[in-house]
Amino acid sequence: MNSVKTTVASPYKTQNGLWHSLLASNEYEHIINCLEKAHAQAIAVGDTQRAMVLAAAKQLCVSCVRLHHEVSFHQEAYHHSKTRRDKAQSEK
Repeated sequence: MNSVKTTVASPYKTQNGLWHSLLASNEYEHIINCLEKAHAQAIAVGDTQRAMVLAAAKQLCVSCVRLHHEVSFHQEAYHHSKTRRDKAQSEK
């Protein structure tokens, strides 16, 4: 007798895993696009509460994008400053 093992995945868990992987890899632009589409769908069906939550989530992602840009800018500035400082030290 053969037994067949079937695994049923919850769409919520699958989608939650997708969101987690996008967040972990800093794919905020992709997340923003998904949130914009979901927001438009919520508006289309008249789900204003969901639309407001999605708009807030999008704004949070936009803030994360800005934060990552700022961090990158400051890290690059620090690197250039350190390089110049090291060069000046070696020329003494």
